[in-house]
Amino acid sequence: MEEALDEALSTRLEKESREKFNNALHRVLPDVEVPIGMEVTLVCKGDTVFVGCSYSYAKVSVKDKTLCPALFDVYIGKNPVSDEIKEGFGAGALAKVSEK
Repeated sequence: MEEALDEALSTRLEKESREKFNNALHRVLPDVEVPIGMEVTLVCKGDTVFVGCSYSYAKVSVKDKTLCPALFDVYIGKNPVSDEIKEGFGAGALAKVSEK
């Protein structure tokens, strides 16, 4: 998962920004292979991205103004890494808006 995400971000972020993000992922992801069903949470607020996962209590943040736009582009931009993820993101966002 980390390698695929790093590859997708490689055309969208400078190396230093990718390294900061990868370090944050390493602090929250398990040291073993990512288990099926594990959820990774990325929350963008201003120029900070908060990272967490369902298999760890660790939560970390990365302050970098270029990271959030790059992550959105990876998942919901013109050329997303996965059409399924893009559709799921849209469905999830719609569900959240409908709750209110």
